[in-house]
Amino acid sequence: MTRNNVDDDFSPAVHDSGHHRTSRFLSFLTLMGFLFCAMFAPGPTWATEMVRVKVNKANLRSGPGTRYEKVWQVPKNYPYRVLGRKGRWLRVRDFEGFEDWIYGPLTDRKPAAIVKIRRANVRQGPGTKHPIVFTADIGVAFQLLAKKGSWVKVRASDGDQGWIHKNLIWGFFESGERDAKKNSN
Repeated sequence: MTRNNVDDDFSPAVHDSGHHRTSRFLSFLTLMGFLFCAMFAPGPTWATEMVRVKVNKANLRSGPGTRYEKVWQVPKNYPYRVLGRKGRWLRVRDFEGFEDWIYGPLTDRKPAAIVKIRRANVRQGPGTKHPIVFTADIGVAFQLLAKKGSWVKVRASDGDQGWIHKNLIWGFFESGERDAKKNSN
């Protein structure tokens, strides 16, 4: 019995075209397995997903569950970038780069932003020629109502409304759309 006459499916010398077919099929299966795992595995999202706090106050925790330490409490409209998921919990990052966990049902994808500078003017209309109606300190969160050029119409949780320049805030206007200034940071 010599190996020269063996008709073996795994011998590339005997069945070269079959080997390539098998190799391509295994490559295809490997690629499909990778894509399946990447789509359903916890971890970073493929596209930037943004959420905002939809309730008056929400607790942030050090891990995905109520047994983890409460590390912070945030107000309505506070925006977050979603980094991952575990069950119904979201791992999120805020405008300052802090990462925590929030219970997903306390959030939605409505447009929101937060003031990212020490103090920002909120104006009556979209432009610096319009009078200032109020100022907002760093960390004040808004619901976003409209866009006009580089200006965004905002509403604070107390109902005050006005226009703010997009470079003064961090957040998103539409699902998946980040503030343009964040892209350049």
